[in-house]
Amino acid sequence: MAMFLLKSTYTVEGIKGLTVDGGTKRVEVVRKMIEGVGGRMESMYFGFGADDTYVVCDLPDTRPPPRWPSTSVRRAAWTPGSPRS
Repeated sequence: MAMFLLKSTYTVEGIKGLTVDGGTKRVEVVRKMIEGVGGRMESMYFGFGADDTYVVCDLPDTRPPPRWPSTSVRRAAWTPGSPRS
């Protein structure tokens, strides 16, 4: 598997959901999405800059999954890392 840094920016609706549900629920949703494509989430961080979230994870391929639900994410960037041994 390859290590990735996933960055995203929330939409207004996503921020509203975050304030209602809390960060813990959002982390679990992201974890399930990554596990659903055969990956493993190592960590997730919330930011206050250009990006709202940073996720470090292992994914089974160097290409992004076909299409993850993105109703609450405005932008997501894939940054491949080096494969783990």
